[in-house]
Amino acid sequence: MNRFDLIALDLDDTLLRSDLTIGDEDREALIRAEERGILLVLATGRGPEGMRRFWQVLGMDRRPGWAIGYNGALVVRTDTGEELIRHELTSDVARLVVEICHTQDFAVQTYRDGQIKVSRENDWTHHDSYLTGLPNVVVSDAELVQPAPVKLVIPGDPARLPDLKLKIVKKLGEQADVVISKPYFLEVLPPGVNKGRSLERLCGILGIERHRVMALGDAMNDAEMLEWAGFGVAMANSVPAIKSLAQAVTERDHDHGGVAEALHRWVLT
Repeated sequence: MNRFDLIALDLDDTLLRSDLTIGDEDREALIRAEERGILLVLATGRGPEGMRRFWQVLGMDRRPGWAIGYNGALVVRTDTGEELIRHELTSDVARLVVEICHTQDFAVQTYRDGQIKVSRENDWTHHDSYLTGLPNVVVSDAELVQPAPVKLVIPGDPARLPDLKLKIVKKLGEQADVVISKPYFLEVLPPGVNKGRSLERLCGILGIERHRVMALGDAMNDAEMLEWAGFGVAMANSVPAIKSLAQAVTERDHDHGGVAEALHRWVLT
């Protein structure tokens, strides 16, 4: 009998290797889990356009599966494209974020129409284009905030982003959630939105109990997901805080079959 009914896993630096591919060992282990009737959920800061090619590699476009995108702001079904959950920032909140970023000399970006809409380009916006496979398109402030974005991302110097985060939190209060997803990406999300909250809601809709869920991740935007899941696993390459809150840590990292290791140890035995 399966210990788990659902496995939720982050993409970048968890399932994806440094070259942005899924290793054969990881892919085969996930497919074996699906063959046992376990549902897969990809959970990432990317939008659907930035993760579609990965769920296709796993065959999730041909059978039921789910993708949590934009760090919880969007949930879609991978085989039909059905949109189950969607949250957005208000345009007023988005406008405030853009104003703060301009005064602090930061670029701002959002994702729409298969593009990364950016206020201006820099090394980190180019890196996001590499990660997602989406092109950068420079747009006006008005185009960043209308229609209301699902999230805003501030790509910038890792040494300066923590201070910017404090400024945005002080200004917005409870009007948005602010998280550093990668050292060079600060994300502003609708209030109460995170991977864990959307995973909880999805499992409620699907009738899957918390103790039957396994989650894998590596970074701070995975924290709520790992805490909510019945069994949270941190990758060997995870930041220390994620290792501390997880119930288990893999010995192998994302470049060396860490996901496969986790599945063989705790799922496929």
